[in-house]
Amino acid sequence: MAGFTKLFDSILDSSIWQESKETKIVWITMLAMADRSGVIEAAIPGLANRAGVTIQEAETAVETFLSPDPYSRTTDYEGRRIEKVDGGWRLLNHEKFRQKLSAAERKEYQREWMRKKRAEKSTNVDSSSTDVDTVDTTLTNIDSVDTVQKQSTEAEYRSSEESTFAQFWEIYPRKVGKGAARKAFAKACKRAEAQCIIDALKAQVGSPHAFTEPKYSPHASTWLNRDGWEDELEAAQSKNTEF
Repeated sequence: MAGFTKLFDSILDSSIWQESKETKIVWITMLAMADRSGVIEAAIPGLANRAGVTIQEAETAVETFLSPDPYSRTTDYEGRRIEKVDGGWRLLNHEKFRQKLSAAERKEYQREWMRKKRAEKSTNVDSSSTDVDTVDTTLTNIDSVDTVQKQSTEAEYRSSEESTFAQFWEIYPRKVGKGAARKAFAKACKRAEAQCIIDALKAQVGSPHAFTEPKYSPHASTWLNRDGWEDELEAAQSKNTEF
């Protein structure tokens, strides 16, 4: 699968660049392996093989990325770069860098378009009216690029949100009020990471202390609106009998 994470030259100024050569190689390898959602599907041996390092070096690198970094320029997640998920790891700031990528690509497109127009102008100067037409065309193209990029980003976000909700709905034990649950899930994702919500739900569903009788479990919207993912497993049993 093609990687969806672009390397920016700012990586050279990041604290990760102070780590060992092997750790840097593993980090770049993980960026290249990440899918559209920022998930790296691999185990330590496979990651080590892809990066061309030893298993011990891969383990050391992954432990570094999972740990807080007081020198990280990004304060989110205390400087942690990844989290464990089923089947591998997830880049914690993946969406932020995807948005940065979209902006960078848009600026690069605009620079390249302007460069070509300047080259055309230098070899084919007609009249002042031509210059005005060129400026008008440039502004129109830039506006079009902004609109297309915005629509593409919004479409990707909606697709990702729907895919994440589908995971949540598949796990939730009581399939009642899907429409209300979808709205509640979207709001909940503004208060917590979607993956954290899903992981907590998995833990509660797999626990003997919660959702013991699905037909008496709360509607998914109720569970989400009261931040049910924050419940302690022992306390979840009594709370999950509400409607």
